[in-house]
Amino acid sequence: HPELGFINPGVFIPIFEQNGFIKKLDLYVFTKVCQTLKRWKDEGKQTIPISVNLSRRDFENENLYKKLSQIVDSYGIEHELIHLELTESALSDNPEQIKSTIKKFHENGFTIELDDFGTGYSNLAYLQNFNVDIIKIDRSFVNKAMEDDNIYKVISHIIDMAHNLNINVCIEGIENTDEQDKIRKLLPDTMQGYLYGKPVSAQEFTE
Repeated sequence: HPELGFINPGVFIPIFEQNGFIKKLDLYVFTKVCQTLKRWKDEGKQTIPISVNLSRRDFENENLYKKLSQIVDSYGIEHELIHLELTESALSDNPEQIKSTIKKFHENGFTIELDDFGTGYSNLAYLQNFNVDIIKIDRSFVNKAMEDDNIYKVISHIIDMAHNLNINVCIEGIENTDEQDKIRKLLPDTMQGYLYGKPVSAQEFTE
């Protein structure tokens, strides 16, 4: 912002979710991701999946899957290169419609991720009732698990349950080797965090 400078997403996203502008923002970001993937593809670079956040407000559109599929197809991008991230809170709004939309996304070749698992009133029934492909266990769980063996065991059980349901597990927020070594013993499918890499621009990532 010309006067306020950098504004943290934690400040403006809740406002955009209230006034509905988040739907325009999400569509803009989704389109930019497709443009980036097409550029890499045209330049002969290796293309890798990119995750895009969707707001609960996006699911007010029953034809969301059609709209996003059309955008991806217009850039000639394979659908499996797009991962769609939902938060726990999104699943509590109109769950039947969201389940139906997730099913249609799967039918159209998209991967569904459940982000920030553990930040709210985590409901393990989500893993059974919503057909997600990946759950991402939040950094706050990692912090607690380093000090509390009971939380460590909870994460272990979540991973076991997810694997029994053929759901992959990503552990978020790994920032040092102590966390890596302890969490790795729980056998998650992937781990992410500042230990491996910090957020960078598309240009920096390409280089």
